[in-house]
Amino acid sequence: MLDKPYKFRKASVSCDMTRPFIKQIIKYVFQLDDITEKKYIYIVEAELYDYNIYAIKYYPKVLKQHKYKYNILTEQHKANRIIATCMHIIFDIVNRDPFANIGFLASRTSDALGDYKEELRLTKRFRIYAQAFIDFFGPKTYSHFPDKNTSTYLLINNKNNVQEIKKCSEDMFTKIYPGLFSR
Repeated sequence: MLDKPYKFRKASVSCDMTRPFIKQIIKYVFQLDDITEKKYIYIVEAELYDYNIYAIKYYPKVLKQHKYKYNILTEQHKANRIIATCMHIIFDIVNRDPFANIGFLASRTSDALGDYKEELRLTKRFRIYAQAFIDFFGPKTYSHFPDKNTSTYLLINNKNNVQEIKKCSEDMFTKIYPGLFSR
């Protein structure tokens, strides 16, 4: 599945002082080079939170201003290569930061109006990302904390104090997303 990522590059690093717990946002970009009729660019944001937690988000550049940019399917049928690219970006982050922890919230699929087509529990994206994490991040180096009810996943680097980071991350993300974790 991850054998043909798109070529990507780091585009920018910025700080967002308006959001709690976040230290910086690292943006990567890549282009779908197998779509020839027009340029189709994706943006990957690696949000760096306290405790070296990187939350990975991505969306097509054409949806940058759209409220549901993380939820809408593009019908490009390039999911394998897009996910492979995101995984390779994660590998790049882990190589640069040996204490990096990785998290994601697998968005629910919706239409352009925001009508969800799936429940929050075990989204299609969650199942795909979770399998990729299991395949590429072994238990010797990372502790895995999937939450099927919220379609979230946290990989904690075993070089860190796993239980402390798990507790602190739960507290932090409950404050950031109170409606998500209060279910």
